[in-house]
Amino acid sequence: MQSDWLGLLRQPRFRQFFLTRVAGSLAGRFLFTGIAWQVFHQTRDPFASGVLGLVEIIPVLAFALVAGHVCDRYDRRAIAVITRLGMLIASVMLLVFAILKLPVSLVLLAVGILATIRTFYSPAIDNLLPRVVDEKHYREAVSWLSLGWQSASVIGPVLAGIIIGSGGHVWRVYIIEIVLGLVTAYGYAQLPKVAPEPPQETDEQGWRSALEGFSFLRTRPALLAAISLDLFAVLLGGAAALLPAFADTVLKVGPVGLGWLQASVNIGALMMSAYLARQPEMKQAGPAMLWAVGGFGVATIGFALSTNIWLSALCLFTLGALDAISVVIRSTMLLVQVPNRMRGRVSAFNDLFVGASNELGGFESGLMARWLGLIRSVALGGVMTLIVVAGTAVWVPSLRNLKRMEGTSGTDLTTDEAV
Repeated sequence: MQSDWLGLLRQPRFRQFFLTRVAGSLAGRFLFTGIAWQVFHQTRDPFASGVLGLVEIIPVLAFALVAGHVCDRYDRRAIAVITRLGMLIASVMLLVFAILKLPVSLVLLAVGILATIRTFYSPAIDNLLPRVVDEKHYREAVSWLSLGWQSASVIGPVLAGIIIGSGGHVWRVYIIEIVLGLVTAYGYAQLPKVAPEPPQETDEQGWRSALEGFSFLRTRPALLAAISLDLFAVLLGGAAALLPAFADTVLKVGPVGLGWLQASVNIGALMMSAYLARQPEMKQAGPAMLWAVGGFGVATIGFALSTNIWLSALCLFTLGALDAISVVIRSTMLLVQVPNRMRGRVSAFNDLFVGASNELGGFESGLMARWLGLIRSVALGGVMTLIVVAGTAVWVPSLRNLKRMEGTSGTDLTTDEAV
């Protein structure tokens, strides 16, 4: 029996939240494409794309735990609004730097400021969903949010690539992002204010409180393994940071082609998210995640070896579809296994593990590309992803045997051992 996948959009509160998230995602994709092209276009060096990833990850490593603690102690809606407005400051800086054609070092400074603020923004918006829908609808809601993010991720890079390619003016992309950022901040401001749950007697204080999220994850090996698996898949197998270099030097398709390559990943994820949103509960969640991440590695190898734009786009499409499966599984597990009072801190570790892996993976990809070349570095990352998947399947049986994701917040999910 299929789920009532359209039912959630009939609920005004979720519909508003969904559209706000789409606007925010669209803004982010415009910004990402603009920054990636600007940095590579000004330097013509794939290593610079790697440095961009390093600049983005440093604030996450420095402030993620503090951000999780803050999100569990204060109103997450207010944090989302304030930080989204703060991110617009960095966007305005990027706009000015692009218009005046200032050095890349200043662009990286603005990116660092943006990443610092986003470190507090991400765990706040990731944990607003429980105030919008009931727990029984979490999986459908996660699938819808993934569908919205992927839709924005298809439209954003394509439009940004067309805008840049039509006149070579990246500053136009930043103007659109600023407008969408304002819309996003307004949308979050309209959500109902809900006071955070008071700390319990067993809750730690200070830095011990910030680290409590990791202590909780250690008691949920399947969840910790799912987060770690995504970390290594993106860290080792991610080629996103090198797409500008592939588009320019290997496939020779320019900024418009870059936009379509980036969109190919998200078209695959979009179609998979739409499919998952209409399905009943997943009965083989653990094996599905392992196979999906393994396929991610194979698709990465295929992309690295391709010299044809259509084959490359197909590999990226497959990569995105498989990644969507692991995202929905991991996101649903985070909602149903983690109690509300700890969601900020656990989400901070999720951002530290998975979110930061995108930026750290970008630096690793740029560094390996300089040492081994573009093609060999990406292909090696895909091979290493397969090795990590095999190791996880062997050493973490709780994930390998995971059946259903649905459950009660703070409790273990169903595995073969529990059936």
